[in-house]
Amino acid sequence: MIPFIRPELTIDNHDVNNVINILESGSWVNKKYVNDLEFLFRKKFEVKHAIACSCATQGLVVAVKAAEWKNKLVAMPAFTWPSTLYSLECNDEKVIYCDVDEHTWLLEKLPSMVFSEVDTAIVVDTFGNEAYLDADIPVIYDAAHGYGNPRLGHRGLAEVVSFSFTKVVSGFGQGGIILT
Repeated sequence: MIPFIRPELTIDNHDVNNVINILESGSWVNKKYVNDLEFLFRKKFEVKHAIACSCATQGLVVAVKAAEWKNKLVAMPAFTWPSTLYSLECNDEKVIYCDVDEHTWLLEKLPSMVFSEVDTAIVVDTFGNEAYLDADIPVIYDAAHGYGNPRLGHRGLAEVVSFSFTKVVSGFGQGGIILT
């Protein structure tokens, strides 16, 4: 079993004042705050791009579209949140479901009969467990539960993190970020 890694979280008066300033501005989705968030994620995870989005579901839709998958057969775990499938349906992709490991809840390998047929995959970090698919195909990671995982930002074509209220790092309302 993969151990859960709890990211360190420190909040000081500067952070509290920033939150107050954002809330008092009446516009927490304006360009300055979004740019600041994207900059912090680029710096923290040492990635070239961090693109904020309204929610991780939309981030997955955008990531699949940006990958320019056209009429691909995409492998995905049979155990996942509906957003993963939704991102493929929005882009008219065909799906093949794969079993997950009974201990980690992760899609860790593609069965040989599936591997020879699929063109791409979406893999999911489930319950904070970090997924990694060692396959020679393009992969997008649904990292909604992946904040704090050691390889975050350095797997596949893109990774999408969620800020929903049930996630490791949550935001006021919803939100997500695409890392590439």
